[in-house]
Amino acid sequence: MTQKIEFLFDVGSPTAYLAWSQLPALCERTGAELVYTPVLLGGIFKATGNNPPGAVPAKGMYMMRDLARYSARYQVPLTMNPHFPVNTITPMRIITAAIGTPEQDAVITALYNAMWREPCKLSEPEEITRVLTDAGLDAQAWLEKAASDEVK
Repeated sequence: MTQKIEFLFDVGSPTAYLAWSQLPALCERTGAELVYTPVLLGGIFKATGNNPPGAVPAKGMYMMRDLARYSARYQVPLTMNPHFPVNTITPMRIITAAIGTPEQDAVITALYNAMWREPCKLSEPEEITRVLTDAGLDAQAWLEKAASDEVK
């Protein structure tokens, strides 16, 4: 039986970005299957009455240090998004629509790169359109899928 690694993630999380950068190699080494589970981190914080680490001064300070350390350790570029925190509901709906499709990895990669490598404001439809188009994806089709009742 193949082991599975379930990755619950939101592209708005820099720690999830760093984990995502390492998971394919981990799965290759172990033979595990990577299962993507998109979540809306802001919704989780709201539902649980919790705060993101950056909203707690001591946690935020250590989180920034940890992010820099892990970025260096993994040799993964990480640029803090100047628009952070970004409302990721539309990007996460696009990813939800992409799960299990041939474009899944391209969509996830494009959105993560736009959030943490070449940061832009992913809450803006025109930015999402640019990012997906630049990645060779049909941006309009993905935005329509994200707006569908099935995905919502």
